[in-house]
Amino acid sequence: MANRPNLLYVFADQLRRTSCGYTGYKNAITPNIDAFHDCSMDFTQAVSGHPVCAPYRATLFTGKYTSSTGVVINEIRFNPNQRCIGHVLTEGGYETAYIGKWHLYADEWGNHFDPKNSFVPKGPDRLGFDDYWAAYGFHHEYFAPHAYYHEDGPQKIYADKYEPYAQVDLAIRHLKRMSENPDKPFAMFLSLGVPHDPWIPENVPKEMLDKFDPKNYDYPPNYLPQDDPHGDAWAHLSEEERKALPEWMRVYDAMVGCLDEAIGNLMNAVREMGLDKNTIIIFTSDHGECFGAHGRRAKNIFYEEAVRVPFMLRMPNGTQAKKETDACLNSVDLMPTLLDLMHLPIPADVQGQSLAGLITGENNREPKFQFMQGMGAVADWGDGYEWRALRNKQYTYAIYRVDGAEMLFDHEKDPYEMVNLIDDPAYAQVRDEMKAQMKAEMARVNDNFEATSYYRDHWTKDRHIIRTATDDYSKPADVPPIPKDIPRPEYPRPQFVRDDWMNLNGEWQFEIDQGCSGRARGLVEKEALNGKIIVPFCPESELSGVNNKDFMRCVWYKRTFTLPDDAARKSVFVNFGAVDYDCEVWVNGTSVGTHRGGYTSFAMEITKALKAGENVITVCAEDDTRSPMQPTGKQSGEYASHGCLYTRTTGIWQTVWLEWMNDSHFEQVFLTPDAANATLHIRAKVHGGKDCTMKVATAYKDDFTGTAEAKVNGGWVQATVQLTKTFLWTVGDGKLYDLQLLLEKDGEPVDALSSYFGLRSVGFDGMKFVINGKPVFQRLVLDQGFYPDGIYTAPSDAALKRDIELSMAMGFNGARLHEKVFEPRFLYWADRLGYLCWGEMANWGLDHSDIGALNAFEREWIDEVRRDYSAPSIIGWCPFNETWDYNGRRQNDDVLRMTYRVTKAMDITRPVIDTSGNYHVETDIHDVHDYEQNPEEFARRYGPGTEPIYERFPDRQKYVSGRPVFVSEYGGIRWTDDQSGWGYGEGPKTEEEFIERYRGLTNALLDNPDHFAFCYTQLTDVEQEQNGLYTYDRKPKFDPAIIRAINARKAAMEEE
Repeated sequence: MANRPNLLYVFADQLRRTSCGYTGYKNAITPNIDAFHDCSMDFTQAVSGHPVCAPYRATLFTGKYTSSTGVVINEIRFNPNQRCIGHVLTEGGYETAYIGKWHLYADEWGNHFDPKNSFVPKGPDRLGFDDYWAAYGFHHEYFAPHAYYHEDGPQKIYADKYEPYAQVDLAIRHLKRMSENPDKPFAMFLSLGVPHDPWIPENVPKEMLDKFDPKNYDYPPNYLPQDDPHGDAWAHLSEEERKALPEWMRVYDAMVGCLDEAIGNLMNAVREMGLDKNTIIIFTSDHGECFGAHGRRAKNIFYEEAVRVPFMLRMPNGTQAKKETDACLNSVDLMPTLLDLMHLPIPADVQGQSLAGLITGENNREPKFQFMQGMGAVADWGDGYEWRALRNKQYTYAIYRVDGAEMLFDHEKDPYEMVNLIDDPAYAQVRDEMKAQMKAEMARVNDNFEATSYYRDHWTKDRHIIRTATDDYSKPADVPPIPKDIPRPEYPRPQFVRDDWMNLNGEWQFEIDQGCSGRARGLVEKEALNGKIIVPFCPESELSGVNNKDFMRCVWYKRTFTLPDDAARKSVFVNFGAVDYDCEVWVNGTSVGTHRGGYTSFAMEITKALKAGENVITVCAEDDTRSPMQPTGKQSGEYASHGCLYTRTTGIWQTVWLEWMNDSHFEQVFLTPDAANATLHIRAKVHGGKDCTMKVATAYKDDFTGTAEAKVNGGWVQATVQLTKTFLWTVGDGKLYDLQLLLEKDGEPVDALSSYFGLRSVGFDGMKFVINGKPVFQRLVLDQGFYPDGIYTAPSDAALKRDIELSMAMGFNGARLHEKVFEPRFLYWADRLGYLCWGEMANWGLDHSDIGALNAFEREWIDEVRRDYSAPSIIGWCPFNETWDYNGRRQNDDVLRMTYRVTKAMDITRPVIDTSGNYHVETDIHDVHDYEQNPEEFARRYGPGTEPIYERFPDRQKYVSGRPVFVSEYGGIRWTDDQSGWGYGEGPKTEEEFIERYRGLTNALLDNPDHFAFCYTQLTDVEQEQNGLYTYDRKPKFDPAIIRAINARKAAMEEE
């Protein structure tokens, strides 16, 4: 061999450091790993800087943080233009070999057994490993026929024994071949799949499993019985999974036992071939596993269980025998350290630090800390799970992006990280120093701590990485740069996502047109309007930059845009999340459409109006809040806010975006889950559907769960997927399947949507509300969806999720989305968090006595039901609220009756309330509103032993025996520090008095076995209405734990 050493880099999957016997773990059977430890240098503080499979591998091969590799989640394709360790090895004269899991080539979520995802063809995507190749994308079933690999063709080569044994046999055979040429050094990377889940007895040899006594397994000391609210779907645990944790750990240890035997076979062969004399040998893992610690399973978190990995390095001839170091080794340091030890050049863009001098004894230089990144969910594009952390030998500091929550742990005093020291004055200096270090490191590597959707929208195309924080591999014409400061940058329709889109939020020209004379005055043609606004915020809001609180009869918007080259010869649509109220849109002076309605989304095709290069879009919105034929919800009809009416919203108030697609494309999709039969029914409207076929694929986490396909017929297509595995969506446990919809025309793909669904059923068993056949008491809160700085528009996607989390923190499990159509991204978070929602519409302001109101209202209501039909969090519809007499005229019952019947015709799966509170005409549920403040009187009306419902309007509505009932508005207790503001009744004088009143009112409803729900008014204050449990800026008025204890106790309806 040449003077340079060989390299044998062996890494397991999901093996945490503390699962090995040499760490003192009593259940371990790892004599071979322990023996290797005794002749190696043990890095006792080694961590995985992004503890997820693909991100770790990208960092291992590049020496760069995830923000610079771009591999922010699993199942996106690594960009081969990056300089990797394989390139340096090959150029340095090394023979390379890669065996095992690769996980950097697939560009499709799910379907990982398909060779198009698991086979990496020879060429640049092998990242310099140009010699021997025996790899696969990923799989975690370790017996044939699931255990396989590819060499230089897509055909699968199946393992002839349990996979780690087979992989080591393969490695030994190739090591023998390479050792026959002593003049050419080699570098082999062996990626072993165990002990990654699933941890089921069928996934490990029985003879090994029998060595581990189930009596030796219990929950970890820092186990939490509830899910970590910051965890993604992969981190959550169902009740069944929680019960299975001890058995999971036993199977895991058995897998580690098999891993150990495989390592023993490998090391024996290495010694027999004499390779131990001239080979650097490393044994490590890509990340750890939580097993219920901190309320989490899996990885992807900064806790020690997830990031601490074994890392043992044996130099040729064992020159570092049984030496330990507590150096802060991070995965970003691996590539430069290995290349340095092998006397090869380190690429200039490497961000890690070489520890070669520390290993050889030439110097004592070592990193001062380990910077770690969590870029989002494990494998989907969901926002809200991003974190950053800094770790040193004693402390870990971490922060979440979604809510700014910070943590600080002392490893020496608190090895299980159970005490958050972030607010402890004794640790203020430690906290501040670590925050400053992390800020400096983030600035050094250009990590801007974005939401996951930002990386999807700016760094990838068709799940291929085209740019990162430090590199741009795209051609400028392919994907135009998008400003980082764009407001509300996330994709606005998360249940039906297209890859090709452009966000038009940001600065627009703006002009107020009080006389509605803009068309006559040439504002369509005018090059520049007289002001500016930040879209998507309404001009009444601070965030818009306009902050005009007066009535605005008409407003105008204008901006330019340039489409990317890949939009050429496509159908281009402009989409509006919502515009209040009458809207017309022009592109390059040509009118492309009109829309009436202030609350629902709409799209207009603009293809024929486009021109090459820069285009101009102009929008006009007319808004007459005081018109009796215009639903306005809680917008004030007077100049100032008053009572329970608040600041108005005019014009654009949700995201504006462009999409481009082929002429044949999906127009609408409706998903209907059938939990009883474990199926999903898909019905889709298709434009240009002649000769088209829809193909459907579903998956849950890492597992494929079913496919279907059907031909388009008459512009519609229907298909049913029989799910092979059942995971039920329920309250507080929003299990979601991934769904891919593909439209093919003449066998070629023409459109694709990424989606999701929840498998659940809702209904009634007598008067009990049931989800999946089990009684669930709906603990609802009234949520009006107002924000101090954005009015109708949440300032960020995180704010939407935060409102749900605040509600759940006080023991509510759902909300009435009151007098407003909430945006799809709110429902997305409700879907993920298992939060129950009643879909409502803004009906106040409408003259319900006039049959003409049906025309003004029903079209928009139908649009809402169509748009939100597929959201699992929507468990009922309620189009109207309190249809009071209008100027002395009674409601027209046909307005309510027809709306109820249309809703039932559109959706047979959910209950419908015709009008919440009063006056019922035709309804599935009889609900009432009652703001009685005396708990004793309230209990006389609604407590146990009373009539099913106390009827406040017996002359206007009649209760039908057996119909489900609940009080859908109560409480509204006024509470402010200075007793100002508006609320119901006389406000309590003390906090104790408030709590007792709240407890008394709520207990009456919980104790009534005939009631299936309650809805408290309200979640937050809104302007002058000061009866929220939180202030308008989302600060709790009372200890959430106290309110939660009152709300969360078992209801009489839930008793067996």
